[in-house]
Amino acid sequence: MPQKNMSMFLLNLNKRMKKIFLSLLILASTQLFAQNITISGKITDSISGEDMINATISSQKSFVNSNSFGFYSISVPTGKQQIVTTHFGYSPKQITENFTKDTVINFSISPQDIEIKQVTVKANRQKQNQYSLDITQANRMPTLLGEKDYIKNLLLLPGVTAGSEGSSNLYVRGGSADQNLILLDNVPVYNANHLFGFFSVFNSDALKSVTLLKGGIPARYNGRSSSVLDIYMKEGNLKKYEANISLGLLSSKATIEGPIIKNKSSFILSARRTYIDLLFRPFSKSIADNTQTGYYFWDLNFKINTKIKEKNRLFFSVYTGEDKGFIKQNTEEDNGQEYNLLKGEQNLGWGNITSSARWQSILSNKASLNTTISFSKFQFQTINDYYSLGIFQPVRETEKDTTEEKYYYSNSSGIQDVAIKTNLDYYLNQHNQIKIGAKAIYHEFYPSFTSESFSDNYTNFNIEKSTSQKNIYSTEFACYIEDHVKLGNWFNANFGANFNVFFVDNKLYKSLEPRILFDISLSPKTNIQTSYSAVNQYIHLLTNSSVSMPTDLWVPVTGKIKPIKSEIYDFGITYDNSNYLFSSSVFYKTGKNFIKYLPGVNLLEIETDWQDKVATGKGYSYGLELLAKKQSGKLTGWISYTYSRSFRIFEDINFGKTFPFKYDRPHNLNVVLLYNINKNISLSGNFVLMSGYNTTFAKQYYSTIESSHIQGGVSSYYDNINNLRTPIYHRADISINFEKQKKRGVRTWNIGIYNVYNRLNPYTLEMWGTGMRGISIFPFMPSISYSFKF
Repeated sequence: MPQKNMSMFLLNLNKRMKKIFLSLLILASTQLFAQNITISGKITDSISGEDMINATISSQKSFVNSNSFGFYSISVPTGKQQIVTTHFGYSPKQITENFTKDTVINFSISPQDIEIKQVTVKANRQKQNQYSLDITQANRMPTLLGEKDYIKNLLLLPGVTAGSEGSSNLYVRGGSADQNLILLDNVPVYNANHLFGFFSVFNSDALKSVTLLKGGIPARYNGRSSSVLDIYMKEGNLKKYEANISLGLLSSKATIEGPIIKNKSSFILSARRTYIDLLFRPFSKSIADNTQTGYYFWDLNFKINTKIKEKNRLFFSVYTGEDKGFIKQNTEEDNGQEYNLLKGEQNLGWGNITSSARWQSILSNKASLNTTISFSKFQFQTINDYYSLGIFQPVRETEKDTTEEKYYYSNSSGIQDVAIKTNLDYYLNQHNQIKIGAKAIYHEFYPSFTSESFSDNYTNFNIEKSTSQKNIYSTEFACYIEDHVKLGNWFNANFGANFNVFFVDNKLYKSLEPRILFDISLSPKTNIQTSYSAVNQYIHLLTNSSVSMPTDLWVPVTGKIKPIKSEIYDFGITYDNSNYLFSSSVFYKTGKNFIKYLPGVNLLEIETDWQDKVATGKGYSYGLELLAKKQSGKLTGWISYTYSRSFRIFEDINFGKTFPFKYDRPHNLNVVLLYNINKNISLSGNFVLMSGYNTTFAKQYYSTIESSHIQGGVSSYYDNINNLRTPIYHRADISINFEKQKKRGVRTWNIGIYNVYNRLNPYTLEMWGTGMRGISIFPFMPSISYSFKF
């Protein structure tokens, strides 16, 4: 179908959906069936006492999932019922009773031994566009330099594309990295990268659950136009004290958790730091005399939770982390006639702070409430500090005998939020689970601030100046309603709508975002799913590179820059017989009001407003996703393949012609295998094969003639943006884990190899003669790490 016809078809379809949406929602929500009793309670981990998110609770005729703090409510007919609860990686637990009235049942489930065959409940259907990370499995996956990174495991899923090699950035179904809503304990994280993207900011030892939503996005989420990455920290062991120490090639980390008051309140504290600066110090001195170069990052996770009676709980969590790179120079010379001293320091740093206080309350056997007050901040800063001193014998009496120069330059940018949100889960009956919520966010944007000073006592020249782009303040409000509808075991649907407004510079933007998902069982093992999501994004990340740099700016919509509006359509079919799972899905996504730097602009010059440096455009993407997964036995794993395309169109860039997105990678194949040799030894490996990324290559260079108005030089001719695709990317990684129970705890050795056969994949390109050549920075890389949990 031609693109124009496809766009008209989708536009008409969208209009029809919006017209019938409210009537469908009302119809589904008001179904009244025969009265049933309600069974409700909490699902917890038997060892730590932590709440279990997305555990499945099922009866003979229905099932539900526990919410974000382990609460469930299920309606069943009176009489003898079998209630079963399961969670991936845990042994199932069941009770059989004759129920005559509403009953509270709290389940405590135990982690499975890795040799126990996985049990899958048929009612717990695989979602085409949602993936919850199996933490036990993720801990066994191969790593880069021994540092476990759960976010990189998501790169092995269909529909998720990597950026530059080693990067933790996720490009989901043709979207850019800033179009992912990343939440840590329900708080947005604006920069998820350490070491220019080679590692994520999420310390695996502190995480409880990681969930990625690629489509069919529920109405409770809003603010980004591509996907949602929902992450929760551990809550701390309520029953006993535990500690975990890990030592790797590049970093070490330590975690301690335990009860403050046993079975009532607990804490967890986890810290991590790299020592790249210490390892590199001897080499930096040999590269340049009197110069020290270094880089390191650190992060800290802390969380407290306490029960206030049986039905209320209070959480307080904090994450903070920082990256720092520096170059220090100190030169001193004294020949008896002249003395010279030179000191200089350049610093580059960025970091996040997030904190939240959450009140969770079970209002009744059908309702639970979750209210959060949060703070989030992200900031970049660069500093250049220079000092020189010269003392010499003057040739003439009028000359000074001392010269002293001082220079200081600082540039910073950032964003911070203060927010409050509340969410109500209400289990109306066995057919309807309703979620209602609202939030308010106060944003402060700091696009760029520069301070510069210079002084020279020899010439008596002094100058101080500061330049800044105006700080921008905005307010965002949103409210939503969702209804999860179930009719027997054959039909599930999620109807929802999110209404949101964004107020900035006396301009009010508002939008109603309908969300619809249908899940229909064709048989006990086969189901089809289809969904539609309308999503808006009111903030943009201005970037000109694939790594986090000081020129990256978070900016809001303005009177001139409009919000991103995206629509996501998908359809898929899944076959799951507990041992094997096969799925295929297709998606189509549109977006408009993307922004991009105009060619040739000076990114560091801030006297020109950022709005005058950008162009506005649109884009679309589509694809096919295939997955085959073995879910039980000693050998498990999966094969995924994605064919996808992603394009952009800007009137003021590339002469208005369509060009591929930088990370438009048509083919993406992933193979993952995990094998349990025995209870103590496990092997894992993965193979990745994908198309190269796109870059822009000058077709021709020509000289320009200098005149009174034009400066001569060499100019480049480009026939198209992103007109060169790098070579096919592929590599294989392997890892082996040795785990042993010691007298005082569990010891684990992890030995791995990244890029087993030393494939020199290009990380970046440089000019070479009349063409370009690739530069590889990740060759064959062995690693070893040690951890001890006690």
